[in-house]
Amino acid sequence: MKKVFVSGMAYVALSRVRSIAGLQITDYKQGSIYCDEELQGAISDMKHFKFVSNPFTNVGDRSENEVSKLNIVHHNTEGLVAHFKSLKSTCLVKADIICLTETWLSENVPSSQVQLESFNMFRKDRPGRRVCEDGSSATSNAPHGGVAVYVRDVYRCSEIPIPDDIGLECVVTQVSAEGMDHIIVAIYRAPNVLKDLFISSLEKLLQHLTAVERNNTVILGDFNENLLSSEDNKKIQSCLMRNGYEQLIEAPTTMKGTLIDHVYMSALSHVVNHGVIQTFYSYHDAVYCVLCCAQVPEQSEDEGSTLVVVKEYNVV
Repeated sequence: MKKVFVSGMAYVALSRVRSIAGLQITDYKQGSIYCDEELQGAISDMKHFKFVSNPFTNVGDRSENEVSKLNIVHHNTEGLVAHFKSLKSTCLVKADIICLTETWLSENVPSSQVQLESFNMFRKDRPGRRVCEDGSSATSNAPHGGVAVYVRDVYRCSEIPIPDDIGLECVVTQVSAEGMDHIIVAIYRAPNVLKDLFISSLEKLLQHLTAVERNNTVILGDFNENLLSSEDNKKIQSCLMRNGYEQLIEAPTTMKGTLIDHVYMSALSHVVNHGVIQTFYSYHDAVYCVLCCAQVPEQSEDEGSTLVVVKEYNVV
């Protein structure tokens, strides 16, 4: 202990011990165990981590009133191979439809390596990328990106082909639940993609989908458009609103407090819940919505919305 000369050094050394029997301290000096004086200030600046109860109910555990609900979630994983085990440890895998962006997959990663049990998987990798076994890039300048969608196998689903000339990084699926057909669009817009170019492609996609019969369309993903910033022109949101879509998410979705992960709905009457789920392995939090796959009477203006109370804790 006499050789401890930096704040936190003793903690790091002691934390390496895996059992009491393996702990041997020589030259014990109580004053050697101390922390940086600025630590308290750093803790006060830490983002509050919200422990949210699982908003999803397993298909087999759903009550009669919950059978008709469809749980949809989106998360920017920042590397699916590297974070696959972490993803499986979260409540996100309790959803019925899991949309992932920035998967960073390539053709040398078989779908079996990132397959979730009881799900059908659809993926679109960004060309020109190669992934190492640990999930890192084989080359430093390899592009990221990539989109994947998992649909629970109790639902009838299929991928809707998108013409290459539309030029969007997205996966579009049609999912049938309780007699209703839903179009799920998982999409990623990289920060370096010009908004005007993206919007032009988005308009083409929406036009392409008009020929597909469905009860509802959900468009969700990482749009890299901060809806909480007065400096952002919010052109993408305006485009989708002009086409009859409403954006659900209101809270920040990243560590820096930006709202760049969106959920757009064409039929708000089907939405029974929505929100943000914090994660521990990505810069992004997950966003979700719960739909009722049955005709829901429109809520009158004087009827209040259901509030979900979230407890906040500082996690060190």
